[in-house]
Amino acid sequence: MPLSSSSDIAAAEIAMLKPQILRNILLRIFSFGVLFLAVRFAFLLTLTGGHCRSAGGLCLFPENNYLFGTVEGCLRRKPRGRDFWRRRAVDYYSSIFQDLIAEGFLSPNSKILCIETLDGEDVVALREIAVLDSIGISKKASPPLIVSGEAHRQPFDDDTFDFEFSGDGHLEQSVRPADFASEVGRTLKPGGIFVVHTNSAQDSYSFNSFFDLFNCCMLIRTSEIDGLYSPSIREIVVKKKDTTKKPCRSGSNDNKCSVPGYKRDIIANAESLIEEEPLKPWIALKMNMKNVKYLPSMADISFKQRYIYVDVGARNYASSIGNWFQKQYPKQNKNFEIYAIEADRAFHGEYEAKKGVILLPYAAWIRNETLFFKISRGGATNKIGKEKKKRRGMGRIHPVMPSTSYMRDMDRIQGYDFAVWLKKTVSRSDFVVVKMDVEGTEFHLIPRMIETGAMCLVDEMFLECHYNRLQRCCPGERSVKFQNTYDECLELLNLIRENGVLVHQWCFSTTKNHRGFLSPSLCYAAKFEQPVRDPMQLGVDDQDEVATSYICHALDHINSSGLWFGDDPLAFSVPLLLLQLSLISIFTRSIYFLLKPFGQPFIVSQILGGVVLGPSIIGRNSEFATKVFPPKGRALVETLSVFGFMPFVFLIGVKMDPNIVLRSGKRTIAIGFLAFSIPYVLGGFIAFLLKHFVSLDQNVSSALSLVVTIQSLTAFPSIACFLDELGILNSEIGRLASSSSIVCDVCYWSIVAVKFVAHLASHKSIIMSIGYLSSVGLLFVSIFYGIRPAVLWAIRQTPEGEPAKNICVFAVLMALMVCGFMGEVVGLNAFVPSFLLGLVIPDGPPLGAALVEKLDCFVSVLLMPIFFTVCGLKMDIFAIQQFKNVGVIQLTFFVAFFGKIIGAALPPLMDRMPIMDALSLGLIMNAKGVVELFMLTSWKAENVVNDECFAIMMISVLIVTGVMSPVVKALYDPSKRFLAYRRRTILHHLPGEELRTLACVHRQENVPAIIDLIAASNPTKESPINLVVLHLVKLMGRASSLLVPHQPREKPSQYPSQSERIFNAFKKFEKHYSDHMSVHCFKGISPYATMHNDVCSLALDKRSTFIIIPFHKLWISGTVVETSHSFRHLNKNVLDKAPCSVGVLIDRGNPRKVLTTLRVNKSLYRVAVLFFGGADDREVLAYAGRMSKHWNVCTTLFCFSSSDEIVGGSARSKTLDTDILSKFRLSAFRNERVSFKEVTVGDRQGVLDVLRSLDGGYELVMVGRRHEESWLMSELTKWKEHGELGMIGEILASSDIRISATILVVQQQTRVWGLRDPEESLRLKRESTRQNL
Repeated sequence: MPLSSSSDIAAAEIAMLKPQILRNILLRIFSFGVLFLAVRFAFLLTLTGGHCRSAGGLCLFPENNYLFGTVEGCLRRKPRGRDFWRRRAVDYYSSIFQDLIAEGFLSPNSKILCIETLDGEDVVALREIAVLDSIGISKKASPPLIVSGEAHRQPFDDDTFDFEFSGDGHLEQSVRPADFASEVGRTLKPGGIFVVHTNSAQDSYSFNSFFDLFNCCMLIRTSEIDGLYSPSIREIVVKKKDTTKKPCRSGSNDNKCSVPGYKRDIIANAESLIEEEPLKPWIALKMNMKNVKYLPSMADISFKQRYIYVDVGARNYASSIGNWFQKQYPKQNKNFEIYAIEADRAFHGEYEAKKGVILLPYAAWIRNETLFFKISRGGATNKIGKEKKKRRGMGRIHPVMPSTSYMRDMDRIQGYDFAVWLKKTVSRSDFVVVKMDVEGTEFHLIPRMIETGAMCLVDEMFLECHYNRLQRCCPGERSVKFQNTYDECLELLNLIRENGVLVHQWCFSTTKNHRGFLSPSLCYAAKFEQPVRDPMQLGVDDQDEVATSYICHALDHINSSGLWFGDDPLAFSVPLLLLQLSLISIFTRSIYFLLKPFGQPFIVSQILGGVVLGPSIIGRNSEFATKVFPPKGRALVETLSVFGFMPFVFLIGVKMDPNIVLRSGKRTIAIGFLAFSIPYVLGGFIAFLLKHFVSLDQNVSSALSLVVTIQSLTAFPSIACFLDELGILNSEIGRLASSSSIVCDVCYWSIVAVKFVAHLASHKSIIMSIGYLSSVGLLFVSIFYGIRPAVLWAIRQTPEGEPAKNICVFAVLMALMVCGFMGEVVGLNAFVPSFLLGLVIPDGPPLGAALVEKLDCFVSVLLMPIFFTVCGLKMDIFAIQQFKNVGVIQLTFFVAFFGKIIGAALPPLMDRMPIMDALSLGLIMNAKGVVELFMLTSWKAENVVNDECFAIMMISVLIVTGVMSPVVKALYDPSKRFLAYRRRTILHHLPGEELRTLACVHRQENVPAIIDLIAASNPTKESPINLVVLHLVKLMGRASSLLVPHQPREKPSQYPSQSERIFNAFKKFEKHYSDHMSVHCFKGISPYATMHNDVCSLALDKRSTFIIIPFHKLWISGTVVETSHSFRHLNKNVLDKAPCSVGVLIDRGNPRKVLTTLRVNKSLYRVAVLFFGGADDREVLAYAGRMSKHWNVCTTLFCFSSSDEIVGGSARSKTLDTDILSKFRLSAFRNERVSFKEVTVGDRQGVLDVLRSLDGGYELVMVGRRHEESWLMSELTKWKEHGELGMIGEILASSDIRISATILVVQQQTRVWGLRDPEESLRLKRESTRQNL
């Protein structure tokens, strides 16, 4: 006896529940395991060096007997996998040591120490060649081959070893190379041999620096040999002198020093000093800074104990430390100790918050005594005589009290002997850089340094020499501020070079940026005669006191006359900009064309286009960079790119709907919160471990927190663009990711706001803090309570369905510029008020859609590609010098990456989402885009990250974005969830069940035909109709799609919207069948390309049996007035992916009989059914059978037949056709409103004649969409091409067959889980048998 429907459903739910419970348990175990392994991996990598030495516990990298067991075990073990590379290393060192034995440096009886051996391959090699008395030293002990210790603190007695070896470049990587050398000299016996392999010591400077460390040894030989991990490496062999038992120490800091030849060679190769006094020193000296040859760019500075930068006359941090030394000076990835010597108390407070900078709040002088510090504060006048605002000038020290007239500008300060301090602070084994800008005091300090020998400790110096320069205000007159001449300055500079110090003429002007910090400026010009902004106009007598930079550019150099008239087009602004934009477009589009088959988003090709044009590839050619992207041209492009970002964030605000978070429920909030907090905690924990247990560069250490920040952020603009490019914006995962990203953004910006307020409270005065917060608050209030009401008023004045007026769009754009300007005025980034302004404008028509329509193309096609390309232009992959830094940053990045996957995937998994969908959601939440790129470029511009860290983080963003796009496409297919687990067709609809129908509506003209069809479907009390109405609206002026139930207004509006008018018509129709029908209204806003996802997902959620979609052509009074290719594409997708049966409704727009009035009218509604055979025709016949029970519907069946098979098909299909026709014939005998006509045709003309005969006799014609191939279908194909309606449907919809009736083309459900051919299904047979019973 067959089970009831409710019993079947209950059994199916129980059967599905058990594997779901098991799956949830396994997922929780798996998630815990992944989290445990990630933490364990980080612990091993940071604390234990990657190997487990403990006896118990889980070990990711177990001990390898090949290296940490006995030598016999090594020989017996067959090398494979990782052991292969270790075996290779052992063989390499074995050949090295055998060569040393052959040269007599090593013997089997020698006592040998291998320094900083990580895995002990060199020790194993020694044991294999019978040098048994050998031992290694490393931070991690591995008995019996390796003992615990460090190179600069060896746990051995003096004169212990005959031979010591350091390979793989460990010496130059040591943070304390002088102590390293000292320990070698201590533990090595007199006459012992020390062999070192180094990648440095390639030039005379680094080679002599090496021997300064090992001054207790003598050189035996040096040679280039094949390296283990590099093509070549330098091998240096030294021998400890027999005459001394003292360890290697750097020379004493005495008063005498010699200048070796290699230093003289470096000085000879440096830039020349300016021999003649420049007429315009403020230009000539700044131009000379561009030609500076830095010492680290000419020599390797690896073999130094410490790296020290001393800024004498530092002023504020950004003056030279932040914007010159940190950003421009080539440091070869060395961590410099920075000393700032500044006597002016006005700048002392700034250094309290600067980590890594030691402030000496004194005046550098020739002895320890009290001095008087004078500040030049004189008010300046401009050309028209108006007094300018007083500002703080440069300070000068006076050893005695000057006249009382200057007492108001004097400060009593403490001076100290700079030369003595320098000798106590640094040694000859240190690399010391000194910048000196001391307002004339250099004529006292330099001789004192030479006299005491302190000058010999300096490697490189940048000196601004002050002399009685010509005044710009008064031609021919010299400044009385300084008494020394330029010739005396030149003598001083030559004296420094004669003492072996590479000195440069220093001149580095600064300007305040929009945040109040100082930033560097280089003077560049086409002609210098007419600068755009001349410092001479400031009216001061000493140009060095001017704190404003200027760009020297010839006026009217905008358009070029051309090559034929002697002009260089690239020297003019317009042709240079056009060339830059052209190259950007060509390279980005070409790369996108190459990467598109690999599923790469457009943002990847745009960034790569900038990388190709930048210093990483083509821009590495200095001639190309100078010609195509000179400083003046690059400044214009960067300004254009930053400006383009402002309307972009404004449009994002316009498209954004914050209310989607409230509509999404608790799951969205949980996903957004966990997707932010878990990567933030995990990434922060890994960064903490790396900072405290791994030796890192200062720049890398500070960048780790930024890596955690950028990886924890899930920016809504980036997610929306990523989803739109993947075409899943309105899928379930797309909506979830969009709404969750807003929650994540709220979490991130809340933390940023709290940190910023805390910073204001701790570092700024109360008045400044209150003033800033009040100004920002007033700006926000103006936007929310001033502009927003005006926008809402303008929207109310716009008639429904009409676009916004141009004056409204113009007013909004003016408000955008004003808000951006006011944001900059109050100290807020212009992008913040721009985003808030967009946020207060309602998304969608009329105003939001009009703004997006007018601006989107210009911003997204022209401005934003420039922004992305400029980001790539700023990246230099050659700035990456140490792969260790890459590994550290990437480890932090990917730990936070996996943390975000876990945080985003856990809530959906607990809500029984499929694993692949949850994983796809986690990957999507990791998407990076425009917001992250803007943050990275801002950090680089503000010197928060250096070039190396910026390049590494940009590569991380590129890898994540480039890899995730094809992975998400492979993992997530929205149409998979539309696969139904049971038959949802009218044919299999059980008697007594409600008929669940989904009706799609595009416009009001679709409503009457749908209402007629639903009314003809015979809603009764025994078999009611559950109608879901979906109004489909194109996504305009929004960033996220929407699918929500309609909420009627409390009070009816005098001007209802189009959706309200549509829904009101269906609600009024519902009242006619109050007991037999229920209507539920939904509104879906999405792009046309993915609109089918809304239709199919709603049909699946509502368990619909039948979907009604309007035809893509619109008729009015029998004439086609509009054809929509977007609707046609939508219909195709619905037909392909629908989880139930589908009917395409073709409304000819002719006058019709409304069935709601036929309840009181005796006229009949005539329906014609065309039956050729097949599953779709059987579905039509089943639908007609339901209609035939309506007492006002008259149904006629036209059954086509011929001597041959009229349609193809399997035997099972023929049997089913015969069965359903027999039932319908039987009902025709019992019901006088049902008639049966068998039509025999011999060719296609017979079919066409029958179809033409239907005109005027019927209100509705129904036919199946698909028919198997046959002779008849082949002939019809010659008359009409096959389309989405099938052969017969296309003929009925064509203008050649003029039928005034409404046409319904039906397709039976095609997608059923586990059924390839429903007609051959045993389950179908059982259902058919049960229906017969």
